[in-house]
Amino acid sequence: MRVEIEVNGADKVVHRINGKTVLEYGKIEIGGGNVIHFDSALKKDGTPLSEGYLAIQAESAPAQFRKIEIMDLGK
Repeated sequence: MRVEIEVNGADKVVHRINGKTVLEYGKIEIGGGNVIHFDSALKKDGTPLSEGYLAIQAESAPAQFRKIEIMDLGK
């Protein structure tokens, strides 16, 4: 199985499995009411989330990754 995630800043994220788009969304922004004990100077709801960390996670089951590549698609 090949999984690709294309991230274009806060504007668009596309998830593909074996070349088929399975999820697409955009207008990514900071926000949500589920966070407690945060610094309000850092968490400004509505701010576009155009930079940060990429994380790989598996929920409720072990996962193995054979090859991970990060490519800068340019601006």
